[in-house]
Amino acid sequence: MADPEIDAVIERIQTEGDVGKRNAQVKLPSITLLELTFFRVYSSRLSGIDFSPFGGYQSLKPLQVGS
Repeated sequence: MADPEIDAVIERIQTEGDVGKRNAQVKLPSITLLELTFFRVYSSRLSGIDFSPFGGYQSLKPLQVGS
């Protein structure tokens, strides 16, 4: 679907260097095009694993290897 008005708004947003002005131009809808699912595989010998939703982004420093 082509809409010259929306195309002009997008062009202005892409060329505006000032973030404040860029955000003030118009509130366009946001559509999620990709959803990532993260899987973690680990040994049962590891302890200190963060099982929170953001645990996959955390440092591996607190992990400990047991026997």
